[in-house]
Amino acid sequence: MPPPLTHPVWPARLYDALSRLECWDLNIVDGLLPEAQNITSSGSREHVGFTIYNHIRQSPANKRVAVIEKIEEAGRPNLDPVRALTIKEITALPGSVHVGAHGGTHESMALVSVSEFETDFKMCQDLFENHLGRPLVTYAFPLGGYRIEHLDFLHSAGVEQILLVGERTTKGGVPVLPRLTIGGGLRGQFLAKSVGVTKRPADV
Repeated sequence: MPPPLTHPVWPARLYDALSRLECWDLNIVDGLLPEAQNITSSGSREHVGFTIYNHIRQSPANKRVAVIEKIEEAGRPNLDPVRALTIKEITALPGSVHVGAHGGTHESMALVSVSEFETDFKMCQDLFENHLGRPLVTYAFPLGGYRIEHLDFLHSAGVEQILLVGERTTKGGVPVLPRLTIGGGLRGQFLAKSVGVTKRPADV
């Protein structure tokens, strides 16, 4: 397993590899994913990328990485690969930047037992306690997969905010929260989505 925070999780590698394909030539993807034929022929880059991601995430980890490596090889090799933050860079962040955990392996926890989940979570604990020197008080389930028993485990481990999925806003003061993904090209778009506005007024 790669050292913590020296290699990105597989979704970051996937999107970086796709962005490096010359003229977004996705024939390589159709060849690697026969079950995903024709998904690359229409739609925006964001839609195509998300569709490819959804197909790859259903594969076993070894096949998933093999597909991403092939896409990386087909891209432009003279560019530096995407890189996650190092431990030194994270510890240098100001106190105003909140850092949480997002799983040790970034695999879905939907079908794993509590003991298997604990093994994955201990990777996060080791990173925070022994390398970052920060308390682990926020945990977001990777890929949105979890079991109710995992929530009890996280509570007992001292996690104060547990983030699920849902793409909706909520009130504060509760430990289990839906997760809201915020994105945009302008400052106003970020602010609007942060308070739950997802459509222009004319579309509402």
